[in-house]
Amino acid sequence: MDFFAAYDWMMKMMALPSAERDAWRLKKLGDILEFAWLNVPFYREYWGDHGVAFTRPKDIEELSAFPILTKKIFRENSFQIRPVNLKKIRHREWSTGGTTGAPVQYLRDLEQWTINEAFHLWGWCQIGYTFGDHVGVIAGGSLVPEKFNLATYVRSSFHRRLFLYGVSMDEDLAKKYYRKLRNFDVKYLYGYPSILYLFGQQLKRMNLFLPNIRGIVTTAEMLLPHYREGLEENFNCRVYNNLGCNDGGFEAYECPRCGKLHYNYLQSILESEKLGKEKNESLIITNLWNKSTPFIRYENGDQISLSKKASSCGCKYPVIDRIIGRTADILKFTN
Repeated sequence: MDFFAAYDWMMKMMALPSAERDAWRLKKLGDILEFAWLNVPFYREYWGDHGVAFTRPKDIEELSAFPILTKKIFRENSFQIRPVNLKKIRHREWSTGGTTGAPVQYLRDLEQWTINEAFHLWGWCQIGYTFGDHVGVIAGGSLVPEKFNLATYVRSSFHRRLFLYGVSMDEDLAKKYYRKLRNFDVKYLYGYPSILYLFGQQLKRMNLFLPNIRGIVTTAEMLLPHYREGLEENFNCRVYNNLGCNDGGFEAYECPRCGKLHYNYLQSILESEKLGKEKNESLIITNLWNKSTPFIRYENGDQISLSKKASSCGCKYPVIDRIIGRTADILKFTN
């Protein structure tokens, strides 16, 4: 299924009564748990060590009986958390960008990637984006590869995206990227809030403007209040937050109507739980699609608060109330 077909499927699912969606999610959860039990020896042993034997759940809440998979445990066992029938699954190798620690290596089903891309399209469409609008991406390795290959060029051409690698920003680089973005006739910017913020500051100092910018979407780091304020002032457009986790497999987008982050619960089941001595609740992800590396009750390092109430804007996707963590420092040198 291509991601346009996945987008249509997603829209049809969200139009169903909530009871039908809940039944679908429960079946999908049972399927991925059963798959992991039968095909991933690591999970059979890990669950058994915690006194859990697989039975198909009769309620989503039964998922909480399964042990949490921390990022540390995942790193130590990443090759064991792969199914014995991996060759039958269409997948590719992937890596995180390391914003919550050292990068994590894992596998990702093409089907899971397709669902993820479909929700990307939904999230962007909420802010006025139309597929084909030109997007400039300024970020590090989680979004922009340091070395480009054929797949990268095909992807950037198909999505009309200009990828610009940036984990630092000075006047010369800002001028260079400004010229590229003007020539590209960019309509939206996407990237790390800290780098986009510094880019905007440099443009303001040089009295340079990108006149056709309609909106900015930030990701990977915390969108701190002064970042949002500075970006909206320097680029003269609204800024929207995006929270994602490719390894666990979920996406959330800030709604222009209610200001909350909606996440795709057709892709993953999210839980939040206080772990150890932490004051805040950690995000725990169970992906419903990825079989090449099943992520079941995976703690990815984010700290969030999930809302138990439906959104005031009428959107049927559930809401993340608050995000804690994933901040970045900006270091300034004399040069």
